[in-house]
Amino acid sequence: MQVPQQPRAGMPFTGIATFARAPYVPPEALQAGQVDFAVIGVPFDAAVGFRPGQRLAPRAIRDLSTRYALPWGPDNPGYWDIQDDRWYLEGCRLVDLGDADPLYTDLEHLDRSVAALVGAALRAGAVPVVLGGDHSITYPVLRAYGELLQASAGPGSAARYGDEGGGLGSSQGNGGGRLHILQIDAHLDFSADVAGFLRSNSSPFRRAAELPYVGTITVIGVRGIRTSPEAYAAAARRGNRIVTMGEWRAAWARRAAIPAGVGPSGGPHPGTAADSGAGARVGGATGSGAGAGPAGGTGSHGRTSPGGGEPAGSRLGRPPAPGDDANPLVPFLAAIPPGEPLYISLDIDGLDPAVAPGTSSPEPGGLTYEEVREILRLAASRARVVGIDIVEVNPYLDPGGMTALLAARLAIEAMAFSHGALASPGSWVFPHG
Repeated sequence: MQVPQQPRAGMPFTGIATFARAPYVPPEALQAGQVDFAVIGVPFDAAVGFRPGQRLAPRAIRDLSTRYALPWGPDNPGYWDIQDDRWYLEGCRLVDLGDADPLYTDLEHLDRSVAALVGAALRAGAVPVVLGGDHSITYPVLRAYGELLQASAGPGSAARYGDEGGGLGSSQGNGGGRLHILQIDAHLDFSADVAGFLRSNSSPFRRAAELPYVGTITVIGVRGIRTSPEAYAAAARRGNRIVTMGEWRAAWARRAAIPAGVGPSGGPHPGTAADSGAGARVGGATGSGAGAGPAGGTGSHGRTSPGGGEPAGSRLGRPPAPGDDANPLVPFLAAIPPGEPLYISLDIDGLDPAVAPGTSSPEPGGLTYEEVREILRLAASRARVVGIDIVEVNPYLDPGGMTALLAARLAIEAMAFSHGALASPGSWVFPHG
């Protein structure tokens, strides 16, 4: 007897927990130009200096990310954001490449494993989305970019990618390279070493600064009483842009005081409902092939938003954000050259422990979810996001999984703001065709 088939409900707690239910694809099976983002887990915490447990984070984040499942691929309808009144991630092609293969404290083994996965994503033109792990994993991820840059660019590539000069202490300042870094973090992570050990989770950006192709480093959210004067002096000497929580919070308060839609001249800001000539906006940036953004009421495929384009503030009882040219937060990202490749590293302890308690080194007085979301939006509107990592989630310290769920949400939104904002995110390294 034939049993009638029922439509599959696909509840979040069923099935294999890949990230947001994206298809698992072995790295060797990736095809160039067929993937937008590739999730990679790096379950490593042997470099942590306080409370371990970050090695379990990729699994925990994936498990809770199933709440945000979408039918990833060309027919992906995306999701509608009620705050922005627009669609995101329409047609987005996301895959999960699985995890790197750490072997206790063997850093060479870890580096080779990370390079294989990150390299596979970049060769396919996909943006790696890396789930740590402690923050030391950012360095081998960034090294993988350099290995492939040098292998693919051929003779004469040094000047193009900043491989001549730059690095820590360079007279060029800020490294002189073309891969820029935005770090959201409570800590500088710029220590020279810990008792001679160079690869702790307090040193990844000191090591990154030594890579010749790394350009500017901007860090937002720094606070606490454990900042090393030596690390601060070294970061400042290099030209890193360091934004403390005091600076950020003062600018955030000024932002809240600016009337919605007001540009620098006092007239309607371009892209708001008051401006009849509002253009297409994707993640805060003009995007090719995009329909109108929050003001126009459609998503990146021209689909009408449920709010009909009415500004979110008027529907939800709060004012929408000011236009970006009047936004006092924008100068904090001024060191990042517009349109250049940008790697975003989000340490979950950059957020306040009230919203992200599941981390090993929490610092009170941190960023809110709304503030981090705005940083991600502004970054994607300014530069080409070519890599993302989220690190330092510790499931052992995470009541109810709320930090892992937040990490999954921020990964989704980081991709959403980046997707479609600029053509071929990975093509700066590996042009197709």
